[in-house]
Amino acid sequence: MVSKTESYIIHTYRVPSSVNKEVGNLLEGFSKEDRHFFVHTLLSTQLNIRELEGWTPIPAKTIWNKWTGKVDIKGLIEVGLIEIRVISETTYSVSQKVCRHYRVPEPILELILNSYPKTTKEFETCCYYNLVNGRKMNKSNRHKLSDNNNNSLRKLVKEAILSQERCVIDSSAIEEHLEELEFEIDFGFCSNKAKKRFLIDKTAFNNLRCSGIICLENGLAQYEPSYTMQKYGRISEQGSGMQSCTREMKKAGFSTIPNVRNYDIVNSQPSILVQQLEEAGIDSTWLEEYIVKDKTYYSYQVNVSKDCWKRCFMALIMGGSIDTKPDVDEEPSNKINEYIWEESKLKGDREGEVDIEAYLHKVTKFNEVTSKLQETLKAWHNWIIETYIPRHAIYPRGRKSLVNKTGTTFDISDFITKEGKYQTINKLKRQLAAFLLQGAEAAFIFELSVVADYYNYEVISNQHDGLVTIGEVPIEAKEYAKTMTGLKYIVLEEKPFI
Repeated sequence: MVSKTESYIIHTYRVPSSVNKEVGNLLEGFSKEDRHFFVHTLLSTQLNIRELEGWTPIPAKTIWNKWTGKVDIKGLIEVGLIEIRVISETTYSVSQKVCRHYRVPEPILELILNSYPKTTKEFETCCYYNLVNGRKMNKSNRHKLSDNNNNSLRKLVKEAILSQERCVIDSSAIEEHLEELEFEIDFGFCSNKAKKRFLIDKTAFNNLRCSGIICLENGLAQYEPSYTMQKYGRISEQGSGMQSCTREMKKAGFSTIPNVRNYDIVNSQPSILVQQLEEAGIDSTWLEEYIVKDKTYYSYQVNVSKDCWKRCFMALIMGGSIDTKPDVDEEPSNKINEYIWEESKLKGDREGEVDIEAYLHKVTKFNEVTSKLQETLKAWHNWIIETYIPRHAIYPRGRKSLVNKTGTTFDISDFITKEGKYQTINKLKRQLAAFLLQGAEAAFIFELSVVADYYNYEVISNQHDGLVTIGEVPIEAKEYAKTMTGLKYIVLEEKPFI
């Protein structure tokens, strides 16, 4: 059930003995609580490089509840093992509801990444330890089959997770991909973005090779992916793996696998939203036109890259807002402005500086291009509160809740006052939008996963809005998944790795 939960702290992080030794040396003289805090920050830094530059929010309440305040954060900072983010000349903001953010500095991160074995064969034969406590850990992590409240996962989610027994990759091709990136970094031929991609892929590759890796013939290998359910029903591969690495690594790792297929839901969440708008009786013309047009048409009008447009668009769909009069003296705090801010950074000698004039122009254009969509989304969000909840709410143990297509429940009672009125209504609208759209998307992929054996294909990677298989997904399987989810406009299409 989706409800208020405390920040999640890791308890296991399986690494080779060489990494355990390196981290042990770095933390010599620090307590076991310091080690646990550092290792949690280390893994979080690696997983947050793409979106948050590695910064990891860890509330003071969590630190106190988990380690009774015994973490020597000041000491870890003084020796350069962690750093703390400065926000407007302080390290947290009550007004912006932003807690302290920590990360492991890049030099320490690189030192630890370089302590991993170099070849996949070494990963297959080395000894493993739990980096959190330094003890031996012979077995790799497997799926987490309960949510953060220790409730068993819903039947569809659990069956989809258990249906995937392995992920086959071209290990040698990934090694070559990383060697090329590292060469460019060593000789100064690449940008900061390219270096970020290297850190993302190096982390993903190291982590997946710590998950029961077995070398096969011709440079191929297979490992045991481990999944955890996100709060709206999606599943995430622990340690990132082949699910959250860059597109370049996916291309290197999957393209040469015999009979491999890469499937993607075309305009996944916009298509699902069109069906929601029909049910609500809300005009969906803008979205229907958007679905059939090349997204370059929109990115060109805003003067941003296609990737930046897609990120901003999806943030808007999920209930995000655009600040049309942003404070340019500090980095933006909302997603859409943040994406455009990053897109407005200069290159060359002034790399990293933001072209403020260009930033403000892009913000204005994005708001103009999406103005009709914003009206549609506002009407849809209001319909969810006023009509969808009364129509579909259930009351398990007296708690007002909704269920999405994965079977995951959302506890609305946390947003209702004792007087029966909604509080933090905008936050509720944003969360319910994601709950319904992501839940429907995930359910469709799950249905395709659980019938894979019956239709003679093998799912080797869940990609949120798609999947990678060995063997073709036949039309019968696609129609089955559409029938089971009731998603009449959804289209699954095979695409090249790119």
